[in-house]
Amino acid sequence: LMSDARAALSLGLFDAGKAADPVDAAMRWLIDRRLVLDESGRGGRVDVDPAAIDRAAGQVRQRFSSDDEYRRALDALGLDDAGVRRLVREALTVRQYVEDRFDSAVPPSDEELREYYASHTDRFVRDGRQLSFEDALAEVTSAVQEHRRAQAVSAWMDRLRRRAPAHETHHAVSG
Repeated sequence: LMSDARAALSLGLFDAGKAADPVDAAMRWLIDRRLVLDESGRGGRVDVDPAAIDRAAGQVRQRFSSDDEYRRALDALGLDDAGVRRLVREALTVRQYVEDRFDSAVPPSDEELREYYASHTDRFVRDGRQLSFEDALAEVTSAVQEHRRAQAVSAWMDRLRRRAPAHETHHAVSG
C-alpha cells in the first residue's frame, strides 16, 4: 500500500537514496520484502532476536526530535508502537534470511582477489598512499564477497519476481 511505502520512508526503514520517485522505490522495496518474507516462510522459521527488534525500534524512535513528534508521525501513518515493531521485525527477518542464505558462499580464490584489487585500486588508498594487496587483503576479500552476494541476491530476487503470482502495475496516485 502507498501508506506502507510512506511509513517505510518516514520511519527510515528504507532509504530511497537518489531515486527520482522515493515512494515508487519504497513500493518496489516493499514488494521485494514481501517476496522474501513469503520465501522465508517456506523453509524453517527465521527467529529474530527480540533485543535486535528493540534496538531497531529504538533507532526508529530516535529519528524524531521528541516523543510528541514521533506520536504525530505514527498517527499520520496510521501506526502504533506494535505496527512499528511489526515493520521492524519484518525488515530484520528479511535481512537475516538473506544473510543466512547467501553468506555461506565459497571463499574467493587468490586470483579473483588479486583481479579485483587490480581493477579497483582507487578503493584501497589511505592517507594518499596506495595500499599493497597484502595490506588491503581483508578489505578486498570483504568487497569481493559483498559483490558476489549482491549478484546472487539480485539473480534470486529476479527469480522470485518472475515466480510471483501478482503483476506490477503503475497507477498515478495523488496525495
